[in-house]
Amino acid sequence: MARVSRRYIALVMILLVASTALTLGSRILSTPPPLDILVLEGPDSLFASVQRPRTVSIAVRAGKDLWNLEFRFRCLLEAALPAGVAGRAWSDSTLELLNLCPGVRDRLEYFSSVGARDLVAIREVPVSNRKNHKLVLVDFGELYSAIFPPEQDNESLTTFAVLMNASGYAVAYYEGYSELFAAKEYLLELARIEAGVDTREYLPLADGAGLSIERDLPPFGTVAFWNVSKGGVFGVTLVLKQRLIDVPRSIYETRVATRSFLEVVETFADGDLAKEASGYWVILNGRTEE
Repeated sequence: MARVSRRYIALVMILLVASTALTLGSRILSTPPPLDILVLEGPDSLFASVQRPRTVSIAVRAGKDLWNLEFRFRCLLEAALPAGVAGRAWSDSTLELLNLCPGVRDRLEYFSSVGARDLVAIREVPVSNRKNHKLVLVDFGELYSAIFPPEQDNESLTTFAVLMNASGYAVAYYEGYSELFAAKEYLLELARIEAGVDTREYLPLADGAGLSIERDLPPFGTVAFWNVSKGGVFGVTLVLKQRLIDVPRSIYETRVATRSFLEVVETFADGDLAKEASGYWVILNGRTEE
């Protein structure tokens, strides 16, 4: 009876393990991404002199079956930089920076005291329409939506951000809410939500026969879809008003008057942030050259 050497057996085992590893690796690498981006865009300005359509739009195609797909919108208004923030680089001092922002610091302290600190999203993200700029973004939105009922949508600030230039210096500070856009019933001409062939359009101050931006849009700025099938197309489009005259003066002064807005839309597939399908736009308020 022929005898097989141990070296031969060892070589065969090594080849089998390597082959299995290559096969598994190939399968992993060939796994399609959960989402294909179809549209991701936002404007650079609002109420500027150049009259062209101004839209915020996100649309994706599901690359596989998903239990849940969410677009989370946040709209923030520029406010004064907190004391001590300007004049130094913050590249490696994120927590120190946030502690100088009272709205952030107070909320972090409270939620830490009740054991919910890990539910607060803190991340650094690129600015979609400003090269080499980034944001330190702090979002309590999902935590607030879990605590409060829909009718208390946006009764408290939920989201904060510091805009950093290429050198790591803070150049702007933003505070805002979990909502599709600031003062949406006044600043949006149209909101459209698409799920495959199902398209719903929301209009400002619609009568009882139509869907109203003020009354019928999902609360806390989150548009969610469930049991998403591979190949399905889902999206949200916001058409912004172009004329300042369409906004009542009292609304403008209390809810719109700011040098710039920060519009955020983050996409989550089965609870995971899809970075490539998320956008962050600094939108200049009118009277600003494009």
